[in-house]
Amino acid sequence: AYGRALSGVPEAQDKVKAAYHLAQGPFKQALGLWYAHEKFSPEAKADVEKKVATMIDVYKERLAKNDWLTPETRDKAIVKLNVIKPYIGYPEELPERYKDKVVDETASLFENALAFARVEIKHSWSKWNQPVDYKEWGMPAHMVNA
Repeated sequence: AYGRALSGVPEAQDKVKAAYHLAQGPFKQALGLWYAHEKFSPEAKADVEKKVATMIDVYKERLAKNDWLTPETRDKAIVKLNVIKPYIGYPEELPERYKDKVVDETASLFENALAFARVEIKHSWSKWNQPVDYKEWGMPAHMVNA
């Protein structure tokens, strides 16, 4: 009730929806990968990747012909274009830490949730003072975020 009051939701969530959200939380990347393989073919992914690469090339061509930016600004823009790493559709594989997310059928729901949280916390701390891992996806493929 407290969470609903804070978010302005008048009624409790349907039990099926609540169970889905509880279950998908620790496995959202796996669910997203499954969804993507169902709805977004490798051919479609390759097509979008090609289109994005073409767009980046068009920007580079336009920058090369640009006459109103300073050469320094133009060069910096091209450097930025060269380091873009598009995230199209879905990652190629699940994060390594998913091997540690195994449901213990003898444990309670709370104990399993705690174990999964520990895996994520350990992963978060392992990134401290490390270079950014550009292969890591921050959101699952099935999440709408535009």
